[in-house]
Amino acid sequence: MSAPNTGVSAPGKGANAPHASPTATQRIPAPRLEQFARDVLVHAGIPVEHAAQSARHLVLCDLRGVESHGITRLSALAQRIRNGVVNANANIHVERQRAASALVNGDNGLGVPVSTYATRLAIRLAREQGIGTVGVHNSNHFGMAADYALQMADAACLGIVTTNSSPAMVPWGAAKKFLGTNPVCFGAPTHGAPLILDMATSVVAMGHVVLAEKRGQSIPDSWAVGPDGLPTTDPTLARQGGARPLADYKGSGLALMVEVFTSLLTGATLGVHAAGFFSDMTRPADVAHLFIAIDIEAFVGLESFKERMQSLLTELRELPLAPGFDRVTLPGEIEHERTQERLANGVPLDPAVLADLQQLSAQSGVTLAV
Repeated sequence: MSAPNTGVSAPGKGANAPHASPTATQRIPAPRLEQFARDVLVHAGIPVEHAAQSARHLVLCDLRGVESHGITRLSALAQRIRNGVVNANANIHVERQRAASALVNGDNGLGVPVSTYATRLAIRLAREQGIGTVGVHNSNHFGMAADYALQMADAACLGIVTTNSSPAMVPWGAAKKFLGTNPVCFGAPTHGAPLILDMATSVVAMGHVVLAEKRGQSIPDSWAVGPDGLPTTDPTLARQGGARPLADYKGSGLALMVEVFTSLLTGATLGVHAAGFFSDMTRPADVAHLFIAIDIEAFVGLESFKERMQSLLTELRELPLAPGFDRVTLPGEIEHERTQERLANGVPLDPAVLADLQQLSAQSGVTLAV
């Protein structure tokens, strides 16, 4: 059998993130769930195009098994819009541009439309110059970084995506949360599904802790510490304390460098002063993102790259297996397989998340067909 956290990937937001399996779920077809999310956001005042982009993203998270960033966040998104801390009619625009770089002002819009705009711009700059680097400020939580790296891979580009976020991680050697769980994501095209490594710089993304709290579940004591700085299995105490950095000082250092490459580079609010997605519904977040697209044709050419990629992955898969493993799992492979299964059989929603959506349905008047 395959063991968890296998192959060359790493725990966090990506393929091998800790994945809870609720005991009772109800499956809803992905298109139906996406339509519900879109209609809820439109009802909250978001333009149709931006609502559609955000709804597609939320459902993609659930399809790939990143439930912590999926439809479970819809009610909080709607609340932030209703509270006026997100600009429903954002004028996303370029503030500064050179041949291969741009600075985008998200105008406090939803993070997914802002990031979709920046991703498309990075790809266009890469087509023109070989590489495109786009920094973003004045944005909001952008969800799952893998979405944007996938878009770059589909455009025959290598992709690098990262973002800062509000304080959720206790830095190595400290006793108080200060850094975000600042993810790093890499994407590359192959002859099949793109190779995608998407990981938090903490042991897990804090969304997993929030989801465990919603489900009434405990968490492994390796995930986070409580307000006393000691390991905890209580997700509520974990939210008060903070996530533990991945590989101790290494994850802590990575998270700090993500802060430098996002907020410091773009002039955004430092993550330590950014508003928490769930915890602070009173002010804009002003988080920052970075998108780098590299046009493979500008280097070795796409077909040559894919052929060599195939050889690399074949050699990797043919390595002797460790005890308890039936394959070497590639980054993004588990999510791709899960996506195919859920597209065919529906997105599983556990009772806690379904109850949230039904409450949101009653509040908005948008019907959730289950």
